[in-house]
Amino acid sequence: MNQDEFKVSVVIAHYNAGNYIRKALDSLVRQTMNQDDFEVIIVDDKSTKPLDIIQEYESKIKHLRIVVEYQNHGYPSIPRNHGIAKAHGTFIMLMDQDDNLADDTLLTFVEFAGDDSDVIIGKYAEGKMYNGTQVPFKNGTNIKDASIITDHILSTLAPIRCIDGRC
Repeated sequence: MNQDEFKVSVVIAHYNAGNYIRKALDSLVRQTMNQDDFEVIIVDDKSTKPLDIIQEYESKIKHLRIVVEYQNHGYPSIPRNHGIAKAHGTFIMLMDQDDNLADDTLLTFVEFAGDDSDVIIGKYAEGKMYNGTQVPFKNGTNIKDASIITDHILSTLAPIRCIDGRC
């Protein structure tokens, strides 16, 4: 496999999620982006429970890989970094094991990014069962060249991996 084989690599750190991961995986099954354009890498942090729920999705998500850590790290950052290292997408999306994406999330992100974006920060939705950070999106517009400071996006940034001193 080559870097940029996929438009998006979705990396999910997993530990004993049980049925909670179904919401995340079902939302990936429903994506409007062609499944040939994205991969899903689930890095299991040496769960103590079987992975049979995740394995059910191997026939539903075309490019699903399950990576099992040799030891438990107790925090998702190391499994995420291992997933990022195995990713072959132009963009990497970090997703928690209980997240739920809108059906057009991956396609919308890639189309908005075009050829000149390095980072896309999506809008978080509020609903009955979830609540996300809203500060940068109160006016409802998309910001193409956002500033971390003036556009108040620092609070929305997820953990990232630095390579050779570049973040």
